[in-house]
Amino acid sequence: MNGTLYRIEALRLLRTHTLLLLVLAFTAAGVVGPLSAYFMEDLLRLADPEGELAALDLKVPTMTAGDALGSHVELVAPLGALLVVLVAAMALTVDAGPGRSVFYRSRVPGTARLILPRVVLPALAAVLAHLVGALVAWAFTAMFFDGPPLPATMLGALLGGVYMVFVVAVVALASSLVRNALAVVGVAVLVLVVCAGAGGLPFLAEWAPGALLQGMVLPAVGTPLGDLLPAIATTVVLTVGALALALNRSGAREI
Repeated sequence: MNGTLYRIEALRLLRTHTLLLLVLAFTAAGVVGPLSAYFMEDLLRLADPEGELAALDLKVPTMTAGDALGSHVELVAPLGALLVVLVAAMALTVDAGPGRSVFYRSRVPGTARLILPRVVLPALAAVLAHLVGALVAWAFTAMFFDGPPLPATMLGALLGGVYMVFVVAVVALASSLVRNALAVVGVAVLVLVVCAGAGGLPFLAEWAPGALLQGMVLPAVGTPLGDLLPAIATTVVLTVGALALALNRSGAREI
């Protein structure tokens, strides 16, 4: 039964083209990020046709590979994470209505068997999409700049994938607290915004889960990936805690 639920969830991601759309979205970010960095001066000229900025003698810094990959991350952090939230919410709102809840819970014994496939498969889809987007971003960066080594970049991107798993875990927790799909999305986004805000505080920056998205940028700027160890520890603990609480809350929920 448990293997069947994983296959069903995998087929849902494939047949609804959810996985394809997620990969395409991250791929687009991988293209747009480096291109926007490379054509930054041209974009500024288009935005300032009358030359007002030029009259102020503002100097545009020379874009680097780190800036190109950073532009990709700046797109993935809000938009990519939001897409992952939406994909996970579609899978995890099994209690959105009484009929839906009875249908699933009367056929699947045990909360873990019902919830875990809906966590694992969207998480794998998110990680895959993130890695594909990172690979595309690296390719375009290497095309226009002196790109960093591919293995180090992809290893850093894999750390960003850990953040995507955390995002899915947050959605799982939100789905155990509220039933409506829109409310699940709202609660999950609120939690992620709070985490991002905490990461903006100097004394919490290196511990924030969102710092993991910078993993693919670090090789380009000569920073060791080991600097992300505090963020990795925080993210793993929060992910496990969120999943444990989600399973506990979902198991105690009345239909």
